[in-house]
Amino acid sequence: MCYKHICYNLYFIRRLIWFRYIYLFCLHLVYIPWINKSLRIWVDRWNNHATRSEYNLVSLQLYTIGIIESGLRGYEDININPNEYEIDWDNPIPNPYNKTVIVDNLRNILTHIELNRLLSSVDIYREDENSGIEVFLEVVEKVKEILMSK
Repeated sequence: MCYKHICYNLYFIRRLIWFRYIYLFCLHLVYIPWINKSLRIWVDRWNNHATRSEYNLVSLQLYTIGIIESGLRGYEDININPNEYEIDWDNPIPNPYNKTVIVDNLRNILTHIELNRLLSSVDIYREDENSGIEVFLEVVEKVKEILMSK
């Protein structure tokens, strides 16, 4: 799925104004789970695609064979100077198993109660025929209704 074309469609064809918090909030609410799902699928496919030049073994198989044949060579080498790799020891170590994209939180325009009410009335994970645009527009309308009722 090409998210660039979805944003183009929403911006130019539907005339949505992105600097308004309501549209950004709804865009994040609807599309971040879709983008994370697409990234997980891409990573799984990449890690399991056959490499023709390596006898059609997949990346994970090549990595495992390398560890078995060579051991953990390089991990225990005392001649390696970790300062040469410009490691930032002051920041937290990233989790290599976390496959989620983290986006800074947008200013939440709804309270927790309003957000729960929105999520119970609209299925933001459902797939529509228009790449989620109908879901997005439905969420925008529901958020407008919630904000107008304040």
